Amino acid sequence: NDLTYKLEGDGSVKLSAILQKLGLKGSVSSASSGNDTYFNVEKESDGADYTVTASQAFDTEEKLYVTVEGTEYVIKVTDDQYTYSIKMTGNETYPDTNTKWKELLNAFEKATSGQSILFDMNGYMLKYQFETEGKAKFVFANSGVTLTIIDSSSGSKGYMEASVVGNAKGDNIIINSGTVYGDVSGAASVATNADAVASNGTVTVNGGTVHGPVYGSIAAVVKSSASSSGSATASGGTVNVNGGTVYGSVYGSLQEINISNSELHESSGGGYVNICGKGI
Repeated sequence: NDLTYKLEGDGSVKLSAILQKLGLKGSVSSASSGNDTYFNVEKESDGADYTVTASQAFDTEEKLYVTVEGTEYVIKVTDDQYTYSIKMTGNETYPDTNTKWKELLNAFEKATSGQSILFDMNGYMLKYQFETEGKAKFVFANSGVTLTIIDSSSGSKGYMEASVVGNAKGDNIIINSGTVYGDVSGAASVATNADAVASNGTVTVNGGTVHGPVYGSIAAVVKSSASSSGSATASGGTVNVNGGTVYGSVYGSLQEINISNSELHESSGGGYVNICGKGI
């Protein structure tokens, strides 16, 4: 039988509860984790049960080995942290073919505060037709959402050509692997002859490659003339580059005013930048 259990990424559960949910009954003589990096299994001091504890969130399929009444069972363990999970199954060029584009856009539109999205490139290309359509953007409709970008394929050759843009009040973007060609911002606000305010965005690069600037928070105003109204306020942005490569500028919080598309004024809104990997 196909035995699968979803384990919360930051919690613990009794082994007896897992077995009960899967319909396995009997005395347990042994239990072990297939990968202690993500979760471990410990026998309780009284020997009556085992505790399965997640060490960290994970996006792979792991295994739990349990022997019940002399029979060993292999239980597939996945992380129950993601509200929406989108995995590429082939190359796509929007708008020619857009199955996964639609799924990802739908997730960005529907996800609310506290929810999460996992996007797995899986070795494939998600490309936009720059010449005819301009550059694509995935924009969070709501704040407080976490997006994790990975490439689970061997060699991590997958990539996406698009900008990833947080809500003005801040979202959390994590890049673990794969390649992104485009701007990445945890919080963004853009206005024309009006005020733009962005705050509390977070971008964390643990691996992979970003070709484009990375902003914790960015507020940008386009003015038709120097006397036109509109101010840019960006604050509370955080960028952590723990690994991987960023080919572009990195800003905690950036305030930008473009006058008549020719005169550009930029200033820092503070924020925090921590580069432990390679920032260029």
